[in-house]
Amino acid sequence: MSSSAAGLPPRAAATKYTVDDLCGDTKAKSGQKRVGVLIDYGTAADAADAANGATPPKPRGACAVVPAAASGQQVLDSVADIRVEKQLVCGIDGYPVSGCSVTVKNPPPPAGQSNVAFTIPPAAKSGDSPAAEAENGDGGIPWTLVGVVAAVVVIGGGALALTRRNRVA
Repeated sequence: MSSSAAGLPPRAAATKYTVDDLCGDTKAKSGQKRVGVLIDYGTAADAADAANGATPPKPRGACAVVPAAASGQQVLDSVADIRVEKQLVCGIDGYPVSGCSVTVKNPPPPAGQSNVAFTIPPAAKSGDSPAAEAENGDGGIPWTLVGVVAAVVVIGGGALALTRRNRVA
């Protein structure tokens, strides 16, 4: 449940960071969309294992380029390492290390919190190097296409061999 659904104000104004701030010159191809993502891991005081000195990572922003029909979890998975247990997102980027869906009985009233600042990724340039494009999946031959072509060749070859064998018999 989000903090705003529980009556707690968000720690940052979502309108402060735009998709252009988060994505820069990153372009979405046909059938894709750009999504600006803000990840706030919470405060050290709210950490489940705060007594052991656990501190959440610093809040950060990221740009996701995903298929147009991508779900929220797919968007998050494209920019962060998520830990999922029983179909629940339980950790993001290794935080928290363990536990999932902890219910807090009688939570204390929220303390006044100041707005949080997010680390924004460096603006992606449209003239990235070929190595960066390959790393991002841009350019080159899609491997799914290679797999489909290979399967068609194998099936076609098998059909041709059977046809020749049946003619000889």
